[in-house]
Amino acid sequence: MSDNFLNNPTPTQSENPNQLLETLESICDLLLEAPVKNLSLPQLAPLIEFSKQINLNVLETAIIALVNSADPDYDEVTEKFLIKKLRHFFNNKRSPIQQAIHNLGESKILMRERDSSNDIYIHPRFKKALNSGDLNTIKALQPKGIVPFLRNFIDQVLSTRHYHPFGMMTSPFDSDPMAQLNIQQNENLACVKYLRQHIETVACPDIAILLYIATLSKRVVVDESISLNDFFHLLERPHWEVKAFKKAQILSENWHPLQMGYFEIVGKDLLDDDIEIAVTEEGIQALLPELSADILESLLEAKQITVPHRDPAKIAPIKLLFDQPTQLQLKPIQRMLQPQIRAKINQTFQTQNKGISILLYGYPGTGKTEFCLQLAKDHNLPIMEVNVAQIQNKWVGESEKNARNVFKQYRKLRKQSQRECILLFNEADALFSKRVDVNSSVDSMNNALKNIFLEEMENMEGIILATTNLTGNLDAAFERRFLYKVGFAKPDTQTCALVWKNYFHRIPMEQATQLAKRFDFSPGEICNVRRKYDIEKILGNTQKQFDLICEISENEKIIDQPLRTKKAMGFG
Repeated sequence: MSDNFLNNPTPTQSENPNQLLETLESICDLLLEAPVKNLSLPQLAPLIEFSKQINLNVLETAIIALVNSADPDYDEVTEKFLIKKLRHFFNNKRSPIQQAIHNLGESKILMRERDSSNDIYIHPRFKKALNSGDLNTIKALQPKGIVPFLRNFIDQVLSTRHYHPFGMMTSPFDSDPMAQLNIQQNENLACVKYLRQHIETVACPDIAILLYIATLSKRVVVDESISLNDFFHLLERPHWEVKAFKKAQILSENWHPLQMGYFEIVGKDLLDDDIEIAVTEEGIQALLPELSADILESLLEAKQITVPHRDPAKIAPIKLLFDQPTQLQLKPIQRMLQPQIRAKINQTFQTQNKGISILLYGYPGTGKTEFCLQLAKDHNLPIMEVNVAQIQNKWVGESEKNARNVFKQYRKLRKQSQRECILLFNEADALFSKRVDVNSSVDSMNNALKNIFLEEMENMEGIILATTNLTGNLDAAFERRFLYKVGFAKPDTQTCALVWKNYFHRIPMEQATQLAKRFDFSPGEICNVRRKYDIEKILGNTQKQFDLICEISENEKIIDQPLRTKKAMGFG
């Protein structure tokens, strides 16, 4: 297509002039003259103004002007032609132009003929809108309605599928993302009304708006939460500005959608820095009421469980052996978690605390933690395990915030799972020890932490399991909060013999009893012996089973054993 032709309107356009087509023709003239006059796109005022009127970015509008001015009977408009005419504005880079062509194709503004992968035309529906001469007709083609509005954000702003000549991804935010949102065409949507009232009024409103729509879009279109770190990485904003927004609005949970419970903070771990933002069930109902009944039902039935937890189906089954007194203490705990019995308990304590708290204390390695895991597996209960050390933080106030967040996450897990769940505090010795006189800020923090846990345990519904090795330093207030307290003593000889037999099926009971009498081991230590036995066999150890078990057991204990008396493991 010749440049001379582009400077002259087609006969058809002359006979049926309208303001839109005349504007596009004048823009085309400016684009062709710009290289000669050394003008940049921002210096082409008519182009800037018209792009705002039709809600497209400047580059996309320039492409439309060039394509629209072609006569399909005489000339061809190809990607190569458009790059040639426009790369002057982008330091001879091809990728922004290719990306814009791709976006216009996705929006059904441009099209390619089926029998040609090169020729580019204005899409018939957009051509019809241009020929109407009515701006409102063009605007009506922009994404309107909740699903097109959100899908447009994924395709135009968040998409990482932008075409690049060398197969690399270009930043989705190379162009102004705010100009691609089509908010004005969707002012009637509940999510846009909420945006106008609560989102665009905060500091850094562009960050807030983009994150708000991104969170909704990811949930509806791809059924995912949005990674905060990934999102901020895409923003072309000063790092201090992003950091300030994250601290002031997200981490403090002052952002209105978080305060209202429409959004929630999730992550790989309870205290993980790489947090994500997800839409809650309340958010779906309040912000997305325009969704069809089928989509709403699908989203609400999806029951996303965003709280980190252990799936009971993935817990390996293990046979646990306890002495008779311990079994008698554990039996009611196992029975009370049966659904029908739990329902009766809840009915009995309708106006009282329905929570059940159980403390497992005593000798290390006796199966306290494993009992909790097997309990969750037997009753198909998700289990949220808390590492008490992760809660403690050197910064003032952070430990208390982390402590409350644990119970907040647990309540969320119960709600999302729509069934009973277990909250497990494993090896919580420091947490349940007696409060001390305050002699330092650390003492004050630890006491405050204990008070928060006491308060939360008093009011919570659900099941708390806690394990600890301490026996004489338990705080009296915690002792009252635990409904059941089960002591795990070191198993007697008969029970130990059964444990040996359970781990080594081929040895006779007589040898199992010998091992139980000879080695004062807990079940955890016997488990270690079994694992080391398997490793020795893999390494090629050919000793007889009982002899190898004894040799490994001799090296299991390190306390009060002079180093010179210990035998070296292995062979050769």
